[in-house]
Amino acid sequence: MTRGWPRGWIVEAHERVGSTNDVARARAREGAPDRTIVWSHEQDAGRGRRGRGWLSPPGNLYCSAVLRPSVPSARVGELTFLVATAMADAIARFGIEPRVKWPNDVLVGGAKLVGILLEAEHDAGSATIVAGTGVNVAHHPPPELYPVTSMLAAGARGATVEALLSAYLESLGGWLDRWATDGFDPVRRAWLARAAGVGAPIRVRLPREEIDGIFGGLDEDGTLLLTLPGGAVRPVRSGEVFFPESR
Repeated sequence: MTRGWPRGWIVEAHERVGSTNDVARARAREGAPDRTIVWSHEQDAGRGRRGRGWLSPPGNLYCSAVLRPSVPSARVGELTFLVATAMADAIARFGIEPRVKWPNDVLVGGAKLVGILLEAEHDAGSATIVAGTGVNVAHHPPPELYPVTSMLAAGARGATVEALLSAYLESLGGWLDRWATDGFDPVRRAWLARAAGVGAPIRVRLPREEIDGIFGGLDEDGTLLLTLPGGAVRPVRSGEVFFPESR
């Protein structure tokens, strides 16, 4: 690379790939070390959660990190919250105030700015996580299921793809170090400090039902706590959250 990146990261840059997650998964199988990141100016086959396509024109950030955490496999889901927190911290450096949405989005002004996709590669009994992120820096697609925006549309100052990637890697490295030392609780508290909708009505869409309730926060492993109309608390480990104005 012609520029310096935060210490501890190996950055593999591309002009165009199908999907940075696919390339990063291939690198993981080839033995790429922890904190290798695949970055591309464009993607031909970017994807989000549940197999949805992710439009990937030049001018936005598309990157995927190879992470090899030394934690039990039951804890790797905590990385979703860590990655979202790290990216939100990085975005905040450009003069806009992001919020996080359970389980893996970053919003500005109620509109989606960042998508996060974590995929596991299992190698010799240990889990390797590929953490993909797509950030609308200069462009955003037309809204379909929910409002969307870009950093420039939201008023970010000095936001370029390279500057955001550098800020993200610095933030992500710091949070990974803290997580390794102090566990999930600092990540959980930082995520909740930026969380959208805590204490407010939400709807959770599950594979076979939709549930209305109050977003009561997270339990100690990141499970969403949904307070039902009768007062019972239902833990939700997988689903999609919608706020009243975005249903």
